[in-house]
Amino acid sequence: MIFTQLFQMTVSVMRSIGPALANSLFSFSIEKGYCGGYFVYYILMLVVLLSVYTGSLLPRQTRV
Repeated sequence: MIFTQLFQMTVSVMRSIGPALANSLFSFSIEKGYCGGYFVYYILMLVVLLSVYTGSLLPRQTRV
């Protein structure tokens, strides 16, 4: 029971930090001119690729 509450708290914190971090990265990339202002999208693509790689490490079949 305590793990469920802990995971819910972690998810809610990430949902509040995520948009603020994306906005900050977007304004930073425009202000500094990194990658023509598209630096945030490269970071998001990197996160997606890391997530896909991590997902590929999961077992393909579940044990019953």
